[in-house]
Amino acid sequence: MEIIRNCSHLSSVYLALILDAHIKPEKVMKCSFEKEGIKDILNEYKGYCWYAHQLNLDQNEIVNLYQYNHSFAILKIKFHQGELGNPYLSIEKNYNRLFSALTYYFNTFKKTDYSYSHGDYSLSNLIFLNEKVDWIIDWEHFNDLLPPEFDILNCIMEPCYFKFIKTGKISNNEVNQIKSLLHYAANNISLSDAAVNMPAKCLSSYYNANKQIFGSQYNKYPLAICSEETINKIDEFFKF
Repeated sequence: MEIIRNCSHLSSVYLALILDAHIKPEKVMKCSFEKEGIKDILNEYKGYCWYAHQLNLDQNEIVNLYQYNHSFAILKIKFHQGELGNPYLSIEKNYNRLFSALTYYFNTFKKTDYSYSHGDYSLSNLIFLNEKVDWIIDWEHFNDLLPPEFDILNCIMEPCYFKFIKTGKISNNEVNQIKSLLHYAANNISLSDAAVNMPAKCLSSYYNANKQIFGSQYNKYPLAICSEETINKIDEFFKF
């Protein structure tokens, strides 16, 4: 076993890899000994079970709630090969992956009429093969409260935030790429005017209105905790 994350993002969940006899990753194990972490693990189990059903897969081959009681929980998840997305890359470099992320989302979530949300749909929670999304991970914020536009904005605005923080601007070409993604989304789901015209502020409002979903990990979302001034500056680029 190899520990690969020790309670990051203020989470109380430990993450480890279980290796096979050839020292290759076989399963991901998550465990927690605290109330909020146990809740996150149970929620992730529900999310993975829902996801397996959406893909017509045997959930027992994907995820197992190995042990659980009031004081601890252990979850084992099948390791999935591929490359994690990187929201820190430029919007131009991420455009094809963002488009693939939206397509995969629509194909997966529309099967239950978008009754559920991932809660942290981000490039960093998507596994890619040849630039196409092949798998979604980290379902601890799986919920039936947020609309699909939250997941969409969370995914495409994260690279915008990092680009703005790094350079202080977002180019016209990048804005046009993000707008094209928003219009693509609008052809598949209902998007509010705010999501299209003030995406940063719209996303921030969702975070603030649904803190109970994210718990202590609320602070890991950059557009949840950044200043109103930063949010307004980002949205300025979408007004032309």
